[in-house]
Amino acid sequence: MPDATTHPRPTDGRRHPGQRTGPVATPEWVQAARSPLYAALDDTGHTLAGPATVVRPATQRTDAAQRAGRYHPNTSHHPARLRPSVAARLISQYSQPGQTVLDLFCGAGTAAVEAVHAGRHTIAIDNDPRWLEATGHNLAYATAHGATGHATVLQADARTLSAPRRWRRGVALVIATPPARLTPSPHRRDHGNAALIHELADDLDATLQRCLPLLHPCSTIAIVTRLVRRRGQLLDPTWPAHDAAQRHGLELIERAAALRDGHPWTHRARANRQRRRATPPVIHDDVLIYQMPRRWPRWLRP
Repeated sequence: MPDATTHPRPTDGRRHPGQRTGPVATPEWVQAARSPLYAALDDTGHTLAGPATVVRPATQRTDAAQRAGRYHPNTSHHPARLRPSVAARLISQYSQPGQTVLDLFCGAGTAAVEAVHAGRHTIAIDNDPRWLEATGHNLAYATAHGATGHATVLQADARTLSAPRRWRRGVALVIATPPARLTPSPHRRDHGNAALIHELADDLDATLQRCLPLLHPCSTIAIVTRLVRRRGQLLDPTWPAHDAAQRHGLELIERAAALRDGHPWTHRARANRQRRRATPPVIHDDVLIYQMPRRWPRWLRP
């Protein structure tokens, strides 16, 4: 019989008919540490992508304060929205004025808004018309308040994206904030957390396959994820994100932990409230930075 500690198997944490009871190894995509932030720094539960080498404060201002004067005040905010300070830092560090930034799974358009404010052109893509409308309002508000970049909003499924030929090799930076599930499936039987994670890896694999022709050898891809609570487990989306990136030969150049709304100790009250719960508080986003290879292997050339 194989050893559970050396041959981990995916599990959704529930007992199924015919399943033997006994110790089951925790999958790599489950975060079981008491402090997820410090687990990300010391590589606990992150054996695939490696530990975070940089901690990026989101400044001492709250998310609402960062959006004041730059976003439409009546726009509904995405529940898993990207922090403006994180998007602005990625744009300033990995792109130049006049270049194009692709905001993938744009939601309310945070990365797109920060790009046009920084003098970049942007392409915002999402398959949800409700959030694309919010993105349009935010971009129009940004243009009316001094943003100089040009924006294109496109409703499309990133996994089946058919981009115009003029976009090929024209994107300098991709900022992707993938949701835990790219396609809601209420009529399909749910097979648990393991199926969700592996489905997300396949979806991101298809998305990268469609986006790679838009990039050039110096382009950068930033994937921003957040731990997800589901069925008593704390799921780590960096596992499927890094798995999909490795399939396409992308080089991981940095992994950072971006704090949410400032220093982690500002969340002491929230942490005290959640201490009674079984799951720990999540106070950071994981930022994976990849670079396009200068020379593609022949079997990977888009």
